[in-house]
Amino acid sequence: MVESATSWSADHFSVPLYPRDRRVRPGQCVRGWIPYEVRKGTRPTSVTYLVDDGDPMEWKIR
Repeated sequence: MVESATSWSADHFSVPLYPRDRRVRPGQCVRGWIPYEVRKGTRPTSVTYLVDDGDPMEWKIR
């Protein structure tokens, strides 16, 4: 099933969504989910996350 990212809520996950209510400093670790919309039939190889006032973060997907 594919849903638009705007339809997600914290209720869909057993762990919290990425904490938007606090700033995470370089070197800190935070556990949570960041849902991304992906086209059916494709598989991403990396993810880039950009916050409003920070540098983009990128990581590879295994």
